[in-house]
Amino acid sequence: MPSIHVVIDKILEVRHRVPAQRSVLAAVSGIDGSGKGYLTAKIVEVLQARGMRVAGMNIDGWLNLPHKRFNKANPAEHFYLHAIRFDDMFAQVVLPLRDRRSLRIEADFAEETATEYRRHTYEFADTEVIVLEGIYLLKRAFQA
Repeated sequence: MPSIHVVIDKILEVRHRVPAQRSVLAAVSGIDGSGKGYLTAKIVEVLQARGMRVAGMNIDGWLNLPHKRFNKANPAEHFYLHAIRFDDMFAQVVLPLRDRRSLRIEADFAEETATEYRRHTYEFADTEVIVLEGIYLLKRAFQA
C-alpha cells in the first residue's frame, strides 16, 4: 500500500494537469470499517497544510431510506445496487462542484437509521481538490 505522501503527490500532480477552473476529484473507497474516513481526513489535512482548498465529502448522507436500501430477496446484491443515491449525489453535488469549484445546495440527507430524509446544505467555495469517501465509489458505472 502506498504511503499517504505518494497519494498526496499524485493528487498534486493531477491538480497541475487539470484546468484551473475545475476541481480534482479523488475517491477513497473500501468496505465498512476499512479506514476510509481516517485516510480521507489525513489526505484533507495534508493537502490543506500545503495550502490547498480541499473539500472532504462522505457519501453516507446519500443513503437510500431503509425500505429502498434493504430487501430480503437477494440482500447483498440489492444493497449493492440500491444502498446509495449515487445518481443524485453525482448530479447535484459532486460533478457540479468538480466542474465549477464552488457550490451551495440543499439536498435530502439520510442518517443510517433514519426513516425519512432531512435537508442538508452543502456549501463549498473555490475548491481545488474534492476527496470523496465511501463504499462502492469505484463501480465500473462511475469510472467515466
